[in-house]
Amino acid sequence: MMTERMTNLYNALINRYFATCRAWMAERLAELSSHADERDLFAFWYPRRASLIA
Repeated sequence: MMTERMTNLYNALINRYFATCRAWMAERLAELSSHADERDLFAFWYPRRASLIA
């Protein structure tokens, strides 16, 4: 029971972390939209769910 709660908490936190990362990256890409060559340097992949990491 405790393990399931901890797993659910971890998944919620890691999903929120990656959502924040995606939002931050979207802002950076919008700022760099006029510099196509620089935009490629910031083309990181942030998964939508923690299960996509593995």
